[in-house]
Amino acid sequence: MEGSAKQKVPGGKLVYVRLSVLPDRRIAKAVILGDFFIYPENAIADIERSIAGISLDEGEGVFVKAIAKSVTDDDAELIGVTPEAIAKVIKSVVVT
Repeated sequence: MEGSAKQKVPGGKLVYVRLSVLPDRRIAKAVILGDFFIYPENAIADIERSIAGISLDEGEGVFVKAIAKSVTDDDAELIGVTPEAIAKVIKSVVVT
């Protein structure tokens, strides 16, 4: 199953999330794009991996925690977006 969502976050940056989801609603693969910045750039792949395996039925806070941990572990810097904003877009994905 696949789904995607996009949203302008406070500050006007766009976040686009595309998910592949298993039948039990766990995320198999995520792609996170947008006009925000992350340094180092490869840290976005770690964020995408950090949410793999999480069920879409989990609360937004579970995604925020996973994303924030990935950012901290990579000593990365998000510019123009927050873990909360990314989590909000993830939770708005409609899977078909």
